[in-house]
Amino acid sequence: MLGEIVEPSRYPLLEVMPSRFSNRKLDEHIASQRKTRTVLRRVLRPVRSTYCWVFLDCPSGASRLAENIFDAADAILVPLIPTPLSIRSFEEITVFFARKKLDRSRIIPFFSMVETRKRLHRETMELFLAREASTCRSIIRALSDIERMGVTRRPTAHFRPRSEAGLAYRALWDEIKSKVEAP
Repeated sequence: MLGEIVEPSRYPLLEVMPSRFSNRKLDEHIASQRKTRTVLRRVLRPVRSTYCWVFLDCPSGASRLAENIFDAADAILVPLIPTPLSIRSFEEITVFFARKKLDRSRIIPFFSMVETRKRLHRETMELFLAREASTCRSIIRALSDIERMGVTRRPTAHFRPRSEAGLAYRALWDEIKSKVEAP
């Protein structure tokens, strides 16, 4: 089923399942299934041997889809803008994990859209890093090369691999891999 809707991309070794307007009813479909918490895990099981990595991008919030993603994933990457509101959203995720008895150790937060010249950003990161040991130390600063991804429709690491943005994403990816692949 899943293999039928995956499409090749223009990048080697990357395939995507494009977002479709019809996917908006996915929560309703999940709700109609037995064992609603494990629907996505069952759907992904056949492709585990095909792909090294499967990334699921979901909107923030605690929906049935999010709960399925949280249950099925080996790691939950949580991008954080270093502001109190973003930290509050992260805390809501951890509360949700606790309430649903999910493994919190799979949550890997990282900072994105960082403005190092802003004191609030620096202080927020410092406080958060002191209390959340699982946080990636690599940060993604707010850079125009990153914003250009929307214009070029290409990853920064592809169109500007040696730029600050390209190197930052490479460092973040290496750090995430080391956390996920660690025993």
